[in-house]
Amino acid sequence: MELNIDTQKIRETKKNIEQNINQLESLYEEMFDRLYKMPNTSSEWVGPSAIKYVNALKNEEKEYKLFILDLKSFSNYLENVADEYESLANTIRR
Repeated sequence: MELNIDTQKIRETKKNIEQNINQLESLYEEMFDRLYKMPNTSSEWVGPSAIKYVNALKNEEKEYKLFILDLKSFSNYLENVADEYESLANTIRR
């Protein structure tokens, strides 16, 4: 029985995920920055409803940040999996 696991592909996937995480994180920062500025700076939306929304937004931002952390954890997991498969393969070859 032969089992082929491409650890290089796993590492490439990890790298792609990290690049996407960085882009996503940047987009989130831009989005929240703009939303926070609406009632006071940009005046795109003003009044009590805008202030209430911005105050509620702080909890939403925490969820977005947790999602980013989950993605980073998954990326690190892929690195560990590739390392473990390579280590196992080296042990078997001996």
